[in-house]
Amino acid sequence: MNWIDGEVAAVKLPDQRLKSRLHHLLSQLGKTPDESIPDNCSSWSDTLAAYRFFDNDKVTPQGILSGHVQATCRRIAQEPVVLMVQDTAFLSLVSEGDEVSEGGGLHHTETDTYCLHPTIAFTPQRVNLGSIGHAFWQRDDLSKTHRDQLPVEAKESARWLHSYEMACAVQARYPDTCVVSIADREGDIYQWLMKAQQQPTERKAEFIIRAKTDRRLGDDDDTATLFETLKTIRPLGAMQLMLSRTPTREARLVTLRLSAQQVTLRRPKRYKVKTPSVDVTAVYACEMAPPPGCKAVEWLLLTSLSVETISQAQTVLSWYTHRNPNLGGIDHNSYSQ
Repeated sequence: MNWIDGEVAAVKLPDQRLKSRLHHLLSQLGKTPDESIPDNCSSWSDTLAAYRFFDNDKVTPQGILSGHVQATCRRIAQEPVVLMVQDTAFLSLVSEGDEVSEGGGLHHTETDTYCLHPTIAFTPQRVNLGSIGHAFWQRDDLSKTHRDQLPVEAKESARWLHSYEMACAVQARYPDTCVVSIADREGDIYQWLMKAQQQPTERKAEFIIRAKTDRRLGDDDDTATLFETLKTIRPLGAMQLMLSRTPTREARLVTLRLSAQQVTLRRPKRYKVKTPSVDVTAVYACEMAPPPGCKAVEWLLLTSLSVETISQAQTVLSWYTHRNPNLGGIDHNSYSQ
C-alpha cells in the first residue's frame, strides 16, 4: 500500500486527523474496492469511524481527491502526450422496504440516480494516470422544452465545457505536454468548439469529439453538410480495430477506411446572437465490407489536430478509442509537443 503515501501527500483537509483517517481508509478500501465499507473494515469501530469521516461536513469530495489530483498532475508532467477522457456514468442507489397498508404489508423499491462525470488522464498506451476532476449531480424535473431555453452554462451540457477548461488549465501548467480532451457524441457542442478556437495558444488543449450533428459548412450560401462532404472525399488509407463482444454484438476485427479534411462549421441558425464560424479537422472512418447482417462501423470525429497523413488519421482514431473499453487497436502516436 505504499502508493497511498503519494496519493495523500498533498491532500487538503482541515485536520491532520482527517488526513490520517483518509490514509487508513484507503489502505482498507483499496484491498477489495468492490466490497462494502463494513466488509472492508476490520472492526465495528473502524466501520463507525469510516461513516463518521464521510459524514463530516469538513470532508468534501474535492478535499478527498485533492492529493490524488496533485499526484496525477505530477505524473502528467512526465508524459509527452496525455489524453483527458471524459464521460458520464449513472449511479443508482436502491433502497427496499415495506409499506403498511390496510390490506397488509406491501414491498416497495426506491431508486435515487446520480450522474458522475469524471475527467481521467491516460497515456496513448492506455496507462491510467488518475483523475483531474469531476462533476456530480442529480437531474432536475425540467421539461425538455424549458431546458432547451436555458444557456449552456445552466444545462447538464456544461460538464463537457468544464472538463475541457480543466484540460486547458493542465496544458497551461505543463507546456511540454500535449494535452488532448476526448469526448463522445454528447460533447458535440458548438460552444465547446468556439471556446477552443478562442483559447490563447499557451493554454489551448487539443480535442477529439465524435460528431453527432450534421452541421452546415462554409458560408450562408453553401448547402454542403459535414457528413455528406466527408463521405465523398478521397481516403487517406485504412486501419484495423478490434471490436470486443457486447450483449448485442460479437467480437470482430474491422477494417476502417479513413478520410480527413479541414472544414468550416457554420454557426447554428437558432443562435440569436451572431457567433463566429469555427474551423476544425474532420476525420471520417467507415468499415469496409462488414459481415452479412452486421451494421457497418461509421464514425466522424472533430479535432483541433492537423490531419494530413494516414498516420495522423490513425492516431486520432486510436486516441478516441481510449474512452471505450470495448474498443482496441494498434497504438499510434504522430503528435508531440
